[in-house]
Amino acid sequence: MPRTHLRRRRQTVFFRRIIPHDLRQRFGQREILRSLGQATPGEARRMAQRL
Repeated sequence: MPRTHLRRRRQTVFFRRIIPHDLRQRFGQREILRSLGQATPGEARRMAQRL
């Protein structure tokens, strides 16, 4: 099963991805954390691919 970087907290799905150390200065943060709302598993995977 491929790693999707998706986590569910209660009813909300989150995309969480750690930024590699050499790119952190460019992005200005350590990780990307985005809420995908109350997406179904299939919708969440499609949204995560775009991120």
